[in-house]
Amino acid sequence: MSRAIERVLVALERGYRRLLETALRRRAITVALAGGVLIGSCALVTQVKTEFVPADDRSAFSVSLELPTGTALATTQDIAETVAADLRSRGPGVVSTFVTVGSGGNAVNIATIQVKLVAMRERPFSQQGVKAWVREHYAPLAKGGVKLTLGEVSGTGDDSRPIQFNLRGRNMDELVKASEALAAALRKTHGFVDVDTSNRGGKPQIEVAPDRAAATGLGVPMSAIARTVRALVSRDKVTDFKEDADLYDVRLTLADPAQREFPTLANLMVRSNAGELVPLSALVHLERGLGPSQITREARMRQITVFAGLDGIALGEATAKTLEIAHRVVPPAIEAEMSGTSQLMTESFGYMLVALGLAVVLVYMILAAQFESFLHPFTIMMSLPLAVVGAFGALFIAGQTLSIFAMIGFIMLMGLVTKNAILLVDFAHKQKLAGASTHDALLVAGPVRLRPILMTTAAMILGMLPVALGLGEGGLGRAPMAVVVIGGLVTSTLLTLVVVPVVFSLIEGLRDRVRRRKLPVALVDQCDTAA
Repeated sequence: MSRAIERVLVALERGYRRLLETALRRRAITVALAGGVLIGSCALVTQVKTEFVPADDRSAFSVSLELPTGTALATTQDIAETVAADLRSRGPGVVSTFVTVGSGGNAVNIATIQVKLVAMRERPFSQQGVKAWVREHYAPLAKGGVKLTLGEVSGTGDDSRPIQFNLRGRNMDELVKASEALAAALRKTHGFVDVDTSNRGGKPQIEVAPDRAAATGLGVPMSAIARTVRALVSRDKVTDFKEDADLYDVRLTLADPAQREFPTLANLMVRSNAGELVPLSALVHLERGLGPSQITREARMRQITVFAGLDGIALGEATAKTLEIAHRVVPPAIEAEMSGTSQLMTESFGYMLVALGLAVVLVYMILAAQFESFLHPFTIMMSLPLAVVGAFGALFIAGQTLSIFAMIGFIMLMGLVTKNAILLVDFAHKQKLAGASTHDALLVAGPVRLRPILMTTAAMILGMLPVALGLGEGGLGRAPMAVVVIGGLVTSTLLTLVVVPVVFSLIEGLRDRVRRRKLPVALVDQCDTAA
């Protein structure tokens, strides 16, 4: 076996030497071909889709059930337990469920079911397939006013849907109309699922409308009316009650049944400026109405957020479609911006690009200090753009997206791909110091350094291969990082073995010409000095 491997390696060295000699004779063609490959790879950048974190199969997801506002806790719990029992009995691959009602700051009309699936290797279908089955199977619940949303298991209680689009304005009616129009447009667009808004109306309330003319005639200020209603309807603290070492807050309020009855509220007495008691019914108009269950403000304006999940579409593409639709259906008077995962992806990619640039600068500084030259690092760093060719090509071929893990892989590449060029350039530089010409030094350095270059590259590729395959729960999210490293190492190794020697030859030839031009001037100076 060892003899067979040795024969293969010797044949590779001979073939590589002939290829290198041909490339050195046709340096212009070699550089042009390398540049063409690099420019052609730029087309792959537009073909690779972007997202923050790839959709992963963790054998677990969550099902959120939202019942109409005002639904009792017992009703929400009964419906959630019924759905959970049905999931355990008929859900494909479902092992267990865990039901919580009103957790994470939610109201009692919202329940969350955490669903656990069998291990990924034990089922022939994906987690996304199970989620699609759940959406289709429980779609009839919407007729009963139940909103069903699927997401990832999150311990923070935050909404896990990747698309979050904020609308802000001062007119609530216009906000509601714009948010509903945007949500309706997203529901009709392929790839968007579980579309909803944060606006929740339908909360019963009693509206108190002051009669300013009557209040002025009876000498009752508006502040007195407001204080009276607030004191008896709200739950403000009025004093403390101390018992031994314990201190309790005392809050004054009407009983709950009394707060919901018109006669009780209408008979509340308000003191006028003259000290007389005036019934509240003579000062205000009481009406039953519906109000929002929650009011959200941002930048001192009302805000409504449109949420959407994704199915079969990357976050970058979904963000672009959302912005396009919003530009069409949202009035210009309403402020609009992306938030949530989309905003986080934009910010993180910006930071990653800065880190990538700093990595390149740091590599150059280390190489310049190592070789005591400002030109040789440029020769070595020619392998960096050559690695980009394979990185994006591997992402495109593997069907992966440019995610935060892929960006980490690019940063890793900046340090990994230069080692091949270092081995080659360092040995060629030593050969030149020993008296060899640039051409002969490269023909010696290339075949000699071929084996260590191939061995180190193969070791890194084989080490990254299990990660690239994405085996096990949570493995698919890290796969783009390994795919980028493997693709970059393959192309940078193949191209570095040919392109870097050619670039080294061109730079050394340029340096020799510059030295020859300076030499006569130096000789003239020496003659003048001697004279």
